[in-house]
Amino acid sequence: MTDMTHDHASFRSMIDGTQEDWDIIAREQKEFAPQNGKRILDHLKLLGGDYGGFPVDRLEHCLQTATRAHRDGRDEEYVVMALLHDIGDTLGAFNHPDVAAAILKRGCGFVQVPTTLLAQVDSSVGGKTGINARAGKNLVGAFHQPKMVLIDPDVLDTLPPRQLRAGYAEVVKYGLIDDADFFAWCEANGAKLLAGDAAARTHAIAYSVAAKARIVGDDEFETSGRRALLNLGHTFGHALEAEAGFSDRLLHGEAVAAGCALAFGFSAAQGLCDAADAARVAAHWRESGLPDGLTAAGIDAPASRLVEHMRHDKKASAGRIPFLLARGIGQTYLDRDVDLRAVEAFLGAAG
Repeated sequence: MTDMTHDHASFRSMIDGTQEDWDIIAREQKEFAPQNGKRILDHLKLLGGDYGGFPVDRLEHCLQTATRAHRDGRDEEYVVMALLHDIGDTLGAFNHPDVAAAILKRGCGFVQVPTTLLAQVDSSVGGKTGINARAGKNLVGAFHQPKMVLIDPDVLDTLPPRQLRAGYAEVVKYGLIDDADFFAWCEANGAKLLAGDAAARTHAIAYSVAAKARIVGDDEFETSGRRALLNLGHTFGHALEAEAGFSDRLLHGEAVAAGCALAFGFSAAQGLCDAADAARVAAHWRESGLPDGLTAAGIDAPASRLVEHMRHDKKASAGRIPFLLARGIGQTYLDRDVDLRAVEAFLGAAG
């Protein structure tokens, strides 16, 4: 973890640019405490640069920023400071600064400053950028690695409890993927983390970043199937988000929690893992204030419609939908040959 008040000279030297002026591209969110933005800007001003703010909720804003850089004669590398306040997307809008960085000047340097738990442990790490389209989740985007990710756990003190719980789902996911011991740690310490225990939060963030970096390092561009493990809970979860209209009716982390419960439930129903493991996962979501299935997620839809949402998932290929299933806690694997009739029957019974 890096405290942004620490060693500003070292921070600047870590960015491979010589420009005197940087532009901070940020989108204000109603959930984001204004004092966090001021705190971050105050730290950055100590670096000696000139900072301006630009919203990125339309493609033309990216073009305006590029025009300003050209007009001011900045031929050197351009660096975007991306303040990630949440993971909400506006349909059809380039409203994520990481997406803007990926397309600005055919890809410019950027630094992630995530200020939600979900962004700190997941979306700020790994180089995937994306926004939603009406046809599905994260259909527009690119692989574009940040130069640095600056994480300040203290900003989580201003995060609404619901957003904190949603981010916690992504923390637990790493234990479910390939580390049963870490899942057990979550069972023992999750309540403390959610209640504000600084040591628990720091440990969870550090572990999660390292876990994701390890998996991404093995398969950066998602060609071998290894990185796909990070999508545990997402095939089911994205279908639930689509049914909820990609709105705050169901936050992404909430959908991931419900999706993980469904993935384990389906795995148990198919005889792939012990039913006790699926029950244990569901129980931890309930104890953490997260949905453990369709009803808890507020989804009341025909199973056939949920499966139809899955068919439009960006990872669907040649009529096949990849599923992340489990042989047990910490034993997730990728299955590209799942019978959708079995999935529909399971969802119909799970409602």
